[in-house]
Amino acid sequence: MAVKDPIAAKTIREAAQTDDLTVVGASSENQSLANGRPFQPSLIVLEWQEDYDALQLSNKSASDIPIIVVAPIEDEAIARVKTQVQEWLIKPFSSAYARTRIRACFARRATGSAR
Repeated sequence: MAVKDPIAAKTIREAAQTDDLTVVGASSENQSLANGRPFQPSLIVLEWQEDYDALQLSNKSASDIPIIVVAPIEDEAIARVKTQVQEWLIKPFSSAYARTRIRACFARRATGSAR
């Protein structure tokens, strides 16, 4: 997980731990992807940044690993990359909502469906 906002990070961590998921923190997208490789991540959670290249992000993470992006608002810049990201958490959000979105990623992965 590469989320700098401490409130959002805590909320996501609580949501993941409710389902006994291990959360590995990272300071950046690249570190998140690098840290995830030895752990074989089931999910990558990143904080939105204006300079994201969605296709590059998707290629780095491998198509079978879902990506959730945390964003402050939903706007046109974010809309441009929606097709590359499985889930979005628009701040503020609750632990229950984050847990629902995490579970949705795993459900889609289990059934082989994409968003």
